[in-house]
Amino acid sequence: MANHAKSLLKSNMLANRKISNLLVDNDWSQFREQLKKHPENKNAMIQEMAANVAEINAYQFNQLLSSHNQKRKNSFRFIYEAGDGSQKIYLSTDFEKAAFEVCNYQGKHQGEYNFNEEKTGEADKSGKHNIDT
Repeated sequence: MANHAKSLLKSNMLANRKISNLLVDNDWSQFREQLKKHPENKNAMIQEMAANVAEINAYQFNQLLSSHNQKRKNSFRFIYEAGDGSQKIYLSTDFEKAAFEVCNYQGKHQGEYNFNEEKTGEADKSGKHNIDT
């Protein structure tokens, strides 16, 4: 990973743990338990939590990019963005793991992060998690 991408992912553009933890009273395991108990509502629950995390962290929902990638990749995509220019990151909601797939300004996957900034997966070099910008 390029140095600028590494610094970007360590920047304040990823979810602020202290703020995001307030959404679940500092206990993300309760949220994950609710997902298991209500599989019929899993996507809606993840979508709502991702939107809440995005709002309190000042991420902007990108409707155009979300729609384009849903059609092109034939998958459910809700994409948020933060930053500008080469410092921009995209956060695509992962509905399987209740996390964000983080991509750099070019749409290249940089890793998976749960909703309170903990890294849960390495960059996918296959391109499967890249997004079209």
